[in-house]
Amino acid sequence: LIHHRLKCGSILVSKRNAVKVAGFSPSPRSLEAALEGTARRLVGRALGTTHYESLEQGFKEELDERADIYSLGGVFYRALTGQLADQQTTEHAIGQRWRRLPWPGDIVSEIPRAIQRVVEKMMQDRREDRFQRMQEVVGAIDGALAAVEEDQRPIRVFISAKSADYEPARQVREFLASHGVRAFFSEWSLPELGTSGYHAAIESALEGALHIVIVASSRENMEGRWVRHEWETFLNERLAGRKSGNIVTVAVGGLGVGDMPLSLRRFETVPLSADGLDRLLQY
Repeated sequence: LIHHRLKCGSILVSKRNAVKVAGFSPSPRSLEAALEGTARRLVGRALGTTHYESLEQGFKEELDERADIYSLGGVFYRALTGQLADQQTTEHAIGQRWRRLPWPGDIVSEIPRAIQRVVEKMMQDRREDRFQRMQEVVGAIDGALAAVEEDQRPIRVFISAKSADYEPARQVREFLASHGVRAFFSEWSLPELGTSGYHAAIESALEGALHIVIVASSRENMEGRWVRHEWETFLNERLAGRKSGNIVTVAVGGLGVGDMPLSLRRFETVPLSADGLDRLLQY
């Protein structure tokens, strides 16, 4: 079942908040087959709504479910930004509009990145790059909403690790998440920020975190510029009485307490193991 002409006006909401989709039409190709020249082109334009049309629909190609996915992305775009995704209405402009299309986050900076990723994928120029089925869209939206809900929870743990220790740090983050503990981990949380945004986000996360966990396989990694800055900042806040949370090192491989920087030796250390991670929850 393909709609062909999804737009904001196609989405109806009842007084009981039941959502219905209206305005279904026959396939444009079945109608156009009997037409020629200008009449055929006019019918093609009438069946679609240019602001919500996929590229293949604008060029009168065979349509499938992915055209509706694009159009629904246009509906989400307008709902998020208050603007139409494309202000160009001439057929000549159809092939150029994608290069000028600003994404929702470029218009409204508060739109969560997880939501924008879904809309971006729905509205890709090439249909092969979009979601291929509406079921995929539903799953992606559910995942994005869960991510937004997660982002709204307070950060309890700041995970500090050098890039060489990112894999064990991911294990720690996933373990904490599986137990309902929200942890900030820069490699996971900040993949798309520029340098200035990265620095600001690190400082904000450090300020809000209750505890810090350093994941390291060597003293050298613990004394890397960013890792040292993170745990020293937290330690200084603790010494100043502005924080009371724990500082815990997750030791990877053969790292021992005697191998660690002196300032961290008096705090808790657990191994990267099932028992060690269980102990981590106690802190």
